[in-house]
Amino acid sequence: MEEAISIAQDWKGSFHLFPLFMVEDGGYFFVGTQEKCQTAPIYCKDIPEEVVEREPNYPSLTSMVQELVEELRSRS
Repeated sequence: MEEAISIAQDWKGSFHLFPLFMVEDGGYFFVGTQEKCQTAPIYCKDIPEEVVEREPNYPSLTSMVQELVEELRSRS
C-alpha cells in the first residue's frame, strides 16, 4: 500500500490515478474522486495518463476479481 501511495503521489497529472498493481503489459488503476463512490471502475494500461481516455476494463474491483477467478477456474 505504501508503494502504491508513493507512486500515486509521483504522478502529478490532472487525473487522480491510484495504482492497484503492475503487470508486464501495464498496470491496473482506478481514478480517484473527491466524492465517495459506490464503485470505482478499474482500468488497465501501460501509460497511466491514457487510462481515462477509454472505457474501463472492469466496472469495479469486485467484478475484476470475480472475472479473474472465473478465468482461472476455467483453466483447471
